[in-house]
Amino acid sequence: MTDPAFIFPGQGTQKVGMGFDLSTHFSEARAVFEEANSILNWDLSHLCFNGPIEDLTRTENTQLAILTCSVASLRVVQSFGISAKVVAGHSLGEYAALVAAEVIDFGSALKLVQFRSKFMAKSAAKTSGGMAAIIGLEDRKIEQICDQIDGIISIANFNSPGQRIVSGETASIEKSIPLAKSAGAKRIIPLAVSGAFHSDLMMSAQKQFGSV
Repeated sequence: MTDPAFIFPGQGTQKVGMGFDLSTHFSEARAVFEEANSILNWDLSHLCFNGPIEDLTRTENTQLAILTCSVASLRVVQSFGISAKVVAGHSLGEYAALVAAEVIDFGSALKLVQFRSKFMAKSAAKTSGGMAAIIGLEDRKIEQICDQIDGIISIANFNSPGQRIVSGETASIEKSIPLAKSAGAKRIIPLAVSGAFHSDLMMSAQKQFGSV
């Protein structure tokens, strides 16, 4: 059997009901949610299981929810004796990967993400920003589109061959969509995030988090 790898998701993967089935059927997952509730001193599990989606999608909530659900999933997999030789995470998912690698414990990761999410939410509140996935378009063409737009927008994530994420001001993201379609993009997907993450609009959050 090939050695497994665990890869953990980032922001934008949240949905109402996340973690409910795991918590219902596995005590290992339930213990993770209970630990999160205790550390945060509020009922994160209720928000994950019941929503509303408007509150769950808020950066200061969704990052905590995704980290907790990721670690709950990890604990269930580990309970079956499955371990990974390699772990990785996409943005926020790096914190779950650090827990999986036993670099930090879950409680420490949760506290760090609590700071991270608050700083990012504050930065996002100062400007109107967003992100979008562009699929099936060459990097050079995406860069040319960003250069054409009079505003803040850039390639933020190189997810895979043929899939890139652009991030920036909301107006700039909106302008990029028809331009990308005209340039031959197969698909453009606006992401369910509340800010222009991994862009220059997050510089204040970066400075604040660096002091933690």
